[in-house]
Amino acid sequence: MLLSDRDIRAEIEAERVRLTPSDETMIQPASVDVRIDRFFRLFDNHKHALIDPSIEQVDLTREVAVDPDEA
Repeated sequence: MLLSDRDIRAEIEAERVRLTPSDETMIQPASVDVRIDRFFRLFDNHKHALIDPSIEQVDLTREVAVDPDEA
């Protein structure tokens, strides 16, 4: 689903979309800017021929922690 900024605001107002933390400056003409924590996960999708959601592929992603001084 693609929403305009006006539609994004309407969905937030109707509580069908929730942003936490919410900041009006994050809403762009057809998107919402997001901020990531210093901890996130990267796909290592080269380890499997395909991604199968019906089975657990624990090595499909790995956690990355950015140094607090660089975050």
